Amino acid sequence: MDNQITSPRKVTVSGALGSGKSAVSKALADRWQCERYYTGRAFRMLAKERGMTVLQINEIAAKDSSIDREVDDIYRHLEDVKADLVVDAHLAWHFMPNSFKVQLQIDPLVAAERVFQDKQRDDRINEQNYENVEEVAQAQLQRRESNRQRWLDLYDVDIDNPDNFDLIIDTSELGIEHIVDIIERQFEAWHSGETITDVAVEQS
Repeated sequence: MDNQITSPRKVTVSGALGSGKSAVSKALADRWQCERYYTGRAFRMLAKERGMTVLQINEIAAKDSSIDREVDDIYRHLEDVKADLVVDAHLAWHFMPNSFKVQLQIDPLVAAERVFQDKQRDDRINEQNYENVEEVAQAQLQRRESNRQRWLDLYDVDIDNPDNFDLIIDTSELGIEHIVDIIERQFEAWHSGETITDVAVEQS
């Protein structure tokens, strides 16, 4: 992608469940002492209000684009905010074209293991009564493909197209602080107009 010099600093972070997207974006925002925006909570609240699971609300969103449109304008507005921002959302990069766009990738089974073992995600696991890691992995694959197709239909953007991102990192064997170090280092290079290093599989 073309490097664009932007000020203040704005980073959009996307990635599959279990990739560390939320933890990484929070750690980066803490390091920069800036605001962090995310929409996962909004979808969970909407699902709870309707007595549904997140998966069910996503299925409704596949037919009713107004649910997605409710959050689109938030990202468009953030593009104009004169402050450092870290935005943790699947499509924020699309609505914030001048941001530094980061995608976190992960081995599907590693992601499923993280989710299954994470006690903080008990409500998200138990709502489907998953018995093992393989069931979690299959559910995540179905959810990702459902989202991918919906976003292709609504916005004509493909989350699996690497050209949409400035930096792609495999987080399967990396700690949060290491990932934040990579993002910060590569952001600085990108912000200076330099060609950033390919660290998609950097492990050390």
